[in-house]
Amino acid sequence: MTVRYGRVGYLENRFQNVVGAAEALHRVRFPNELRPREEYRAFKRMLVKHVPSEHQQWLHSQLQYSNEPRLLQRLRDLVAMGGEQAEALVGDVSTWSEEVRDVRNGFVHEPARNSPVSSERVHYLSESLYFVLVLDLMRECGYDREVSQSIGNHRQVEWVKERLRATRAVTTDDATD
Repeated sequence: MTVRYGRVGYLENRFQNVVGAAEALHRVRFPNELRPREEYRAFKRMLVKHVPSEHQQWLHSQLQYSNEPRLLQRLRDLVAMGGEQAEALVGDVSTWSEEVRDVRNGFVHEPARNSPVSSERVHYLSESLYFVLVLDLMRECGYDREVSQSIGNHRQVEWVKERLRATRAVTTDDATD
């Protein structure tokens, strides 16, 4: 809720807070393992055993979180959880989730190579993810379809949806020029 009720913050921080909230909700709501834990541990031991001893500790630490879903899958799961209103909000779920992932990765993993994304675009990606989380939390709390529809049709959500589409079109057109 910091992104909505906290004092004004930097856009990148707002975006990171929403992405962090999305990852946290996914960890609580969905399985956080790609393979069963014991099966994965055996697999990891087998992998580590087959590299030279001087590289085993490094490989072991690199594989530490490799049994968790990636951000891309988490985003897709959360949109699906939000239902048709969330899907209508983000548009093409694959494109939207890839863009959110790429922006987050640009901020976190590769800031020097961060491909330019307009502040406006980051804002609308952040807002759209926020509303996806609102829809998810309402479903988690047991609210019915009617409540989700009223949220999905709210003027603020409609405005974000329109701006998300408009900035995507500009971003796509600029990339091809």
